[in-house]
Amino acid sequence: MYMEENNIVQQQAEADSEGQATEKKQMKLEEQLMKLPEEIKQLEEQILDKTIEVEEDNENIDIAIIKIESEIVEEKDIVTNKAIFTNEAKRKNELKLRIGKDEALRDMFNAVKIKKKALKLEEIKLNFKKNLFKSFRVLAMQNERII
Repeated sequence: MYMEENNIVQQQAEADSEGQATEKKQMKLEEQLMKLPEEIKQLEEQILDKTIEVEEDNENIDIAIIKIESEIVEEKDIVTNKAIFTNEAKRKNELKLRIGKDEALRDMFNAVKIKKKALKLEEIKLNFKKNLFKSFRVLAMQNERII
């Protein structure tokens, strides 16, 4: 009889500890679920800021290229005072050459590439968090049905 009571007490203690563990998991799940919308909002804001930054950098690159193009078009032979690059193909080749030599412009191109990669990573994180939020919501709804 004593053994049976001992087993019953032990089973109750195990059931209580399992219940507490489940309750802790439920609380942790709810805690993470409550934090995710704010994290998602912050990521969306970061992505928007980085997107604007990349667009501004692209505009600066376009302006720099336009300046180089205008220099090429306006460049004249000192002796004859005639335009050097009258042929469109020659102007394009000269533009490519000058862009390749312009270190500041190359640095701008590289910076934009790096920012675009970082932006892609942020978008991946955002999609992950959104999917995680959806999953947590489904789990929370299932747990409410169980309780």
